[in-house]
Amino acid sequence: MENLSLHQYLDQKKKQIDQALNDSLSEIKEKSSLYAAMSYGIFSGGKRIRPMLLLAVSEGFGVNPEKAMIPACALECIHTYSLIHDDLPCMDNSGTRRGKPTVHQLYGEDMALLAGDALLTHAFSLLSSPKACELISTPILVRLISELSHKSGVLGMVEGQAFELLQQQNTLSEDILHYIDEHKTAALFSAALSMGAILAETDPDTIETYSNIGRQFGHAFQIADDLQDYETDQNLTNYVHLHGLEYSRQKLHDYVNEAKALISAQPIPHPRILELFSLLERE
Repeated sequence: MENLSLHQYLDQKKKQIDQALNDSLSEIKEKSSLYAAMSYGIFSGGKRIRPMLLLAVSEGFGVNPEKAMIPACALECIHTYSLIHDDLPCMDNSGTRRGKPTVHQLYGEDMALLAGDALLTHAFSLLSSPKACELISTPILVRLISELSHKSGVLGMVEGQAFELLQQQNTLSEDILHYIDEHKTAALFSAALSMGAILAETDPDTIETYSNIGRQFGHAFQIADDLQDYETDQNLTNYVHLHGLEYSRQKLHDYVNEAKALISAQPIPHPRILELFSLLERE
């Protein structure tokens, strides 16, 4: 694996994650009316960056890959549910995502809402499944469930979405955008790295350090996304509109460099994570 190029590594991990997600949904294929909408949402072209980061952290610690894949899939289910809900007319009202019709465009708002709900609960079903209980000790499973629910819930990702909906575009400030990004985007990246450290049964200080590394990367990721959006739709209000292209690019690099410095300072080498972080600097 060490001899793989970054492109080969990303392709390999994506295929492994997609296969594991497909396997996790196969048991409901013939049983649930929501399978088609759930499957469409989760296999609509995502890059799988969050689960890849979790796998890369756990890989660095020497965690069994089969064990790490379970929380990685749970994390991606949470991410996908959030996208399905974000696209709904009552939220961001998006008709396309990644160049394809959104789930509610194909299956209706009601089925899209329920598909998101189903993926949310499926994530925690995976973490409490017989397979998870066989591979991961109960105390570690509880910590993983706690971390994912905290980072994705009312004090994490959901809070970011709710706070964003309450804002008026003409009142957005750097502090407000930072708060939104800290919760809506950075929280799940923080969970990706902290959950990898939890799987490795590291101490609380180490888990918090990895959580912070993920948070820094998450802010960089959001600015990179804002830069891309600015190029395609200059009517959007985001970080680039507040600060301009030059400052935004510099801030992106600052966040990436901080994340890279923190991960490089750890006693466990994580070359793949450094490569994943560097992807954003190519934007």
